[in-house]
Amino acid sequence: MPQNFIGRQHFYYTQRFFESKYDFEQAVERDKKKLQKCEELGIALIVFRYNDLLTEEAVYDRMLQAIRSAEPIENKTSKKSVTTNKYYQEQKKKYNKRKKDLYKKMKNKKKYHDK
Repeated sequence: MPQNFIGRQHFYYTQRFFESKYDFEQAVERDKKKLQKCEELGIALIVFRYNDLLTEEAVYDRMLQAIRSAEPIENKTSKKSVTTNKYYQEQKKKYNKRKKDLYKKMKNKKKYHDK
């Protein structure tokens, strides 16, 4: 089960971790995107903050909370079918046309030989 420990530097700008305020803001945005992506994919991400009390009971409760709040993956994702791909559809049309033309050709040859 994925866990994320967010240090103090993810809440407050400090020159120790970031060269500029912009770098700090980018890190905050990456954290938000990571949480959002996990939610979209139904991944139960456990987040611990630098000021959380990390007792065994607190960690266990946080794990249960994350599991319960995550939706099953099958509700979040939909399988994409290759048959909906535009390139696939074009190739299939070409293949079917060649097959049809070949069938017509064979049928004409059979008529010629039957006479």
